[in-house]
Amino acid sequence: MTTKSKQSTGSKFNHPHMIIPSEDTTWAVNQKSSVLRFWQQCWLADPYGSRWMKLVTNLSDSAFRLGRRVLESASLFIFRRLSTGSDGRTSVWEVKNLHGARVKD
Repeated sequence: MTTKSKQSTGSKFNHPHMIIPSEDTTWAVNQKSSVLRFWQQCWLADPYGSRWMKLVTNLSDSAFRLGRRVLESASLFIFRRLSTGSDGRTSVWEVKNLHGARVKD
């Protein structure tokens, strides 16, 4: 086996990846498109479930509220709002994946 073929064989495992349960994927594809998109953004923010991670989303406020409610009621993710700044008006949302690869049963 040449050096080039050795590198190409194992190279896909050198990139970050996540393990999403098939039941979660099946659940997500049967949701409204905004919930599906929010679910994907949550997985990208916290693929492992080991700690709180900053959530970056471009959803509207109403789509965010709907997605948050649906994902929390399905026990897939939990969310918390952190107020920043002295006035408390500026906030950041964090997410924690309850089905991530590092979550202990």
